Amino acid sequence: MGFKRKNPGNQSIRRQLTFYMGFFVVLPLCLALMLLNFYLQKVTTENKINNETNLLSQIRDNADQMIEVTNYATSMLMTNKNTLKNLRTLEQDGDSYEIYQAKRELSNDISNVESSVLNAVNGKVAILTKTGYVIGSYALSRTETDYEKEQWYQEVLKNGRKMTYSTGIGEIFQEMTIYDNVQKYLYMGREILDYSGKNLGVMLIRLSETNIWGKLAASKVTEEGGAIYILDRNNNILMGYNEKYQKQLKELGEQESVKEISEKEIITGNLEDDFYYIAGELENASNKLVYLVPREIFLKENRKILQHILEMVLLVIGFTVCTMLYFSRRLARPLVEVAQTLEKAPNGMAVLEEPRGSFKEMSKFVSCYNQAGKKIEELLEKVERESRLKEKAHYEMLMSQISPHFIFNTVNSIRIMAIKEGQDRAGGE
Repeated sequence: MGFKRKNPGNQSIRRQLTFYMGFFVVLPLCLALMLLNFYLQKVTTENKINNETNLLSQIRDNADQMIEVTNYATSMLMTNKNTLKNLRTLEQDGDSYEIYQAKRELSNDISNVESSVLNAVNGKVAILTKTGYVIGSYALSRTETDYEKEQWYQEVLKNGRKMTYSTGIGEIFQEMTIYDNVQKYLYMGREILDYSGKNLGVMLIRLSETNIWGKLAASKVTEEGGAIYILDRNNNILMGYNEKYQKQLKELGEQESVKEISEKEIITGNLEDDFYYIAGELENASNKLVYLVPREIFLKENRKILQHILEMVLLVIGFTVCTMLYFSRRLARPLVEVAQTLEKAPNGMAVLEEPRGSFKEMSKFVSCYNQAGKKIEELLEKVERESRLKEKAHYEMLMSQISPHFIFNTVNSIRIMAIKEGQDRAGGE
């Protein structure tokens, strides 16, 4: 059974106009806007990732700079001859004036470093001597912590003058008046050695998170979600900004790309539970800076923008369809009115008037139609007049052919036929 194509002549001009405009104008427009929407989604997502990566890179550079400044300031203090001399003095037992004077001088030196170089990074320094003294800018007492058994202390001795990062160092700062919140600081330790390599104590450093994160972290971490961490090489938290994604951190530590991350490299990726992460390595001690955020929150602003774009696309499509229907009706109305006028004409001829809201072509059509109708009427009158003249001429020609001789012969023939007919009747009787 073959497909029977519908005759387009049975369809109205408005319907055909609507169909062709919809198929060749509105449909391509919709497809183009959909493709544009997908492209914008891709571009805005890539821009969001690039912006967040750049922000994390700035935070990392700021943290590296602060740690480098702290490293420089504490190195100057550790290698100072007066510092080494006072630490040697503190190796002695007792409460002599020399020991007290050595503690005071160390405290003053620490205070000077904190108020000058470390003031810019809001850093604090304390020296833990071999005999158990904790000396800071406002502390000159023995510690009550059994620090020699602590893991962080052993790591500091193992790493020597290299920076050792551990949250356990915060226990020492808890005994000092400068302590207020462990979770708001990054703690570091370095072994103090004399020129012969002999251990004279441990230098402990504390940096404020507000200086490390800066104002950039507030733009990345909101009340809805997001967190920034500094992790050591074993993925232990050294400092965190909004710590609440412990499960995701464990999964992050198992990512091969995170394990093999190199210096100055920043990587991105996805975790289970629809989480997104950005990670980069710090310059010191292979620590990592990690940003974790739910993907829904990460792309929230983008989705708002895309939603507005989609609303505008739908608005444009709706406006286009309404405009198409309006103009198709306006274009078809004059033709419909002319067709109705011709249908109502008794003899198929009528004098057309230009429809309201007509266009140039319709005006020309009406004018040409009226002119053609007028010419047709003139031709019909001319034909009728010529027909009457021909008929009259025919009658006159016939009349002219009837002569007197023709009349005599005709009458004589009638008389003979009548006589003959009478004889026939008499013989019959």
